[in-house]
Parts: sequence; structure tokens; C-alpha cells
Amino acid sequence: MTESFGYDSDGLLTAAGRFTITRDAASGLPELVSANGFQMNRYFNGYGEVEGAETSLSGSTGFSMISPGITVAELPPRVSRYQGYPANSLTPMTMSEDC
Repeated sequence: MTESFGYDSDGLLTAAGRFTITRDAASGLPELVSANGFQMNRYFNGYGEVEGAETSLSGSTGFSMISPGITVAELPPRVSRYQGYPANSLTPMTMSEDC
């Protein structure tokens, strides 16, 4: 099976097979990966670190994560509105050493 790849003028990957990668115009960071009803959005801070992510399939959320220290008020409007959480109501997630 042969897959096709697409690149922008800076040489950054913008397509891989059926997946389309949408990048921030200023930073080049991949903000959205999508294909056939699947979407993965990622939100970055000023240092290029992932601050949040969400996936959906045909409009239904599969996964949503907000990094500790981030308030809902700091996320793009569609995330806080979609999840229906009031500002500052989220509790940061922690992982045990068993994970």
C-alpha cells in the first residue's frame, strides 16, 4: 500500500494518507489533525508545550485533556463551550506511578 504525503512551503508535513494536518501559521505547530470525521485538536502555550487536547469522531468527544494550571477561561471558546464547564471549575489530572 502506498501513502501520499503533502508539505507546505516550509517543508512541514500537512497531509499523510487520508489525514490532513492544519498548522498554526506563525509557529508551524500542528493544531488539528483530521480525516473522515475524526478530529484531534491540540492547544499550545507560548513555549510550544501542549496545554490541552481533544479528539472527536463524527462530533462525539472521545478524549479531552487540559494540563494542570490551565483554566477553562484560557482555552479557545469552542473547548469551554463544548465541554460546558464554568470557568475555573476543572480539577487538574494527575497520574499515579502505576501508569
